[in-house]
Amino acid sequence: MGSRRGAACLIGLALSAVPGFAQPAAAPPASDAAPAPLTRAQGQRVLQQARAAHYSLWGAGMLGLSCKVQPDWDAFYQQMKVNSLGRTRLLPLLRPVALAVVVAADGSATVTHHPEIAAVADPEVAASARSSVADIENTVHGFLATWSSLAVDTPLPKVTDDYQLESLKGKYLVTYNDGPAVVHTTIGADFAVEEMFYAAPALTVSIHPSWIKVQGKFLLSGYEGSTGLASPSATRLTANIDNHTVEGLQLPAAVRFSADIGELSFTFSDCLVQKRPP
Repeated sequence: MGSRRGAACLIGLALSAVPGFAQPAAAPPASDAAPAPLTRAQGQRVLQQARAAHYSLWGAGMLGLSCKVQPDWDAFYQQMKVNSLGRTRLLPLLRPVALAVVVAADGSATVTHHPEIAAVADPEVAASARSSVADIENTVHGFLATWSSLAVDTPLPKVTDDYQLESLKGKYLVTYNDGPAVVHTTIGADFAVEEMFYAAPALTVSIHPSWIKVQGKFLLSGYEGSTGLASPSATRLTANIDNHTVEGLQLPAAVRFSADIGELSFTFSDCLVQKRPP
């Protein structure tokens, strides 16, 4: 399993829950220090150490995953500009609705919901409830696209891939192409990924992951993302992840997601893990 598909997911879906995210492409932030290119052998050693430093579900043996995801509908609607009468009518329709997510071996995710919105006499209320479910599904799908790119596989190219690796002010910069995008990833002196910058013709995305050490490896605990970095209307989002152990694997237990649409919390439960044979 490689990282290339994950990068494409980030560009297309990482901020999919936020309207109007497409901004003019920009170059990565400039540095006043001249980077020092590494030889292929030096770059391979750095990349091997960086890949080994990160916890990945693929590396831990996961082939697939399915979970139930329960949004906190009440907290979500408390912040929305909906009058109390609207909340009173909508929440009873939404509280029974849970999502089902499936993550494949390549990190791709599908999100569905159950049950369907109950029939009500007021078509406007029913339409609002269905729209809310679609918005939450889109948000969870966008989160999973980013999470899978950072946690299912290591967020770095394979050692055998085509890339350039440079030393820069005590850190490392790895650059490679992913479809129409150029990806610039900054690796710290401790080999943790600090930033991923994706520059495509009509879009830029910057992702700053947060890590905690678990079993001696960097485990994803959240991320901050932004688009259109040169624009005053740049979109920003934050995700905080509480992980727990399921069948020996580190999986999300609860997520707090904040973006222009507001804040959303959701929990994972009843996870079933498919593993590679020992």
